Amino acid sequence: RTAAKLEKELRLNVKASVTQGLVGPNGIQAHEGSIWDLLSKWTDLGWNELIMDDDNEGSHLIYRAKPYRDLESGKLIMSDAVEPVTVKLDAAAVVSIDVERNLDRVYNYFHIEPPLALLNSAGDINVQSMQNGSVFKTDIPNINPVIYGIRKLSERTMMAATPGSAMHKNLAAKKAEKEKMETWLEARRDDLVNIRRDSVALETGNMVLRGDEKIKPGTYIELKHGNLRPQYYTQNVSHVFVVLGSYTTEIDFIRGTGFSERLETPNYLQEYSRGTYG
Repeated sequence: RTAAKLEKELRLNVKASVTQGLVGPNGIQAHEGSIWDLLSKWTDLGWNELIMDDDNEGSHLIYRAKPYRDLESGKLIMSDAVEPVTVKLDAAAVVSIDVERNLDRVYNYFHIEPPLALLNSAGDINVQSMQNGSVFKTDIPNINPVIYGIRKLSERTMMAATPGSAMHKNLAAKKAEKEKMETWLEARRDDLVNIRRDSVALETGNMVLRGDEKIKPGTYIELKHGNLRPQYYTQNVSHVFVVLGSYTTEIDFIRGTGFSERLETPNYLQEYSRGTYG
């Protein structure tokens, strides 16, 4: 095969849907390491995700905003998130499931590091954020510091505000750069809060399912069990084939809604109040 044909076969198809944020080329030029390290460093993975995907059309690199849903409304949290694939299964497809809820993803103190390009103004921006009360959240029940203590999450955005966005408009030229960055960081912090605010009610874990090739990282699994329709967001997926035996799909998941779905079931609280043995 010629080099040109080989290059065409190995080339990744980029599927990018992220519309928020702008990366300057100067910082990227000094990077040393693998391409994946470069991408993971500069694509704000606190808010976005990179997924490798293969199908009949070739190999794809998917770059998109995290398609996490608000627990109450069910709507996508990030404004530029696209609707992910949802694989609907009956409960009979579940071979085993192991779920838990813990405090690992619970935070109420949110610290956003500005891009490296604005390192000189990082102190001023962080001080202003502290003063206007946007850093420490005490008014959200599921991350209330009275219950969970002070739990800090620090994320760096390597991106700056996108030109032409609403945060750029109607700003005086002299102070536009500083104000648009403050607004950008506030928006970044708000998205981070909304992503994390209900983590204590969401489940993490793993499950083994009847083999299904449609299940990939970055898909939602919706399980039908009576009137319940809990969803689980897949992170790691393994397809296990046993020669002359079974085909199963093993997944690690986050943001499972099984607990919240059961809370909305009319008989659940009554059963809970009666205890294990009634």
